[in-house]
Order: sequence, then structure tokens, then C-alpha cells
Amino acid sequence: MRGNTLEFAVLRVHEYESAKDHVVNRIMLKSYLDSLAKGLKANTEAYFEQKGLDMQTGEQLLKEV
Repeated sequence: MRGNTLEFAVLRVHEYESAKDHVVNRIMLKSYLDSLAKGLKANTEAYFEQKGLDMQTGEQLLKEV
């Protein structure tokens, strides 16, 4: 279940939300997705810094792979 956390959360919202829960659930999902994006960006920057690369060079290397 841990590997499918996002998929599970999204499916749960669509299966069980009522009209009054719609706004609250969307806010929670947006917050979760924003948190994931922020963490991914921080991890990417830390990795590039550890390897001595700037963001542009690192992103180019990732696209080549």
C-alpha cells in the first residue's frame, strides 16, 4: 500500500466524496501534491549540489538518460 499512496488517496476521494466534501477533499489533495512537488524539488537540488552540478546541467543529464 505504501507505494500506491497517491493513487489510493485519489481513488478514495473519487469513490467516497459527497457534494459537500468536494471542496475539502480537493484542498487536501492539492496540499498533498504541492508537498510532494516541493519535496521532489528539494531532493533534486540537494542531489545536484552533492554531485557538483547546477540545475540546468543536471536536468540536461537527466533528459539524456
